[in-house]
Amino acid sequence: MIVLNNFRCKWQAIGIDALSTADEVGAGAWCILDQEVRKFEECLARYWSSGHGMSVASGLDTSEISLRVLGCKTGDRVPTSPTSAFAPLMAILRIGVIPMLIDCDEYGRSLPIHPFLFNDEISAVVDCCNSWRP
Repeated sequence: MIVLNNFRCKWQAIGIDALSTADEVGAGAWCILDQEVRKFEECLARYWSSGHGMSVASGLDTSEISLRVLGCKTGDRVPTSPTSAFAPLMAILRIGVIPMLIDCDEYGRSLPIHPFLFNDEISAVVDCCNSWRP
């Protein structure tokens, strides 16, 4: 057998702590929004020197909240990759913004945007993508 990742070794290092934490959460009868989550968010805020920290359930939640915090609203256009996970695209659609699918080359660099997609709203994005090219 070829081992891709040595989970046994990892479990030996963290197993006791992981089981102890799972036992504490289970004994507290909270699965969501328990004290451990609150402690994690406080620790995260301290680490980032921020007044707040927030944990979410998924990449979809992260993407949607981020777009809303940035002020995106119905009818806005948001560039995204057609080859990424589905969460960013789902978040874009959930808040009613228009996805602008910009393809990438084999190195993840944005390809030139087709002229029919180009307008003043995304010129800053295009400039940023073009300046990143080697």
